[in-house]
Amino acid sequence: MGSMAAGSGTSFWRGHVEAWRASGQSGGDHCAAQGLSRKSFGW
Repeated sequence: MGSMAAGSGTSFWRGHVEAWRASGQSGGDHCAAQGLSRKSFGW
């Protein structure tokens, strides 16, 4: 099996989802603030 791409692990995304929910930001705003791709975050 191949290695996982950096940032694709469950704990990485779980942390971002928890931070997003706690922030009160829209998903798009959270992605912009954190330098995340909206597509990879699900938007």
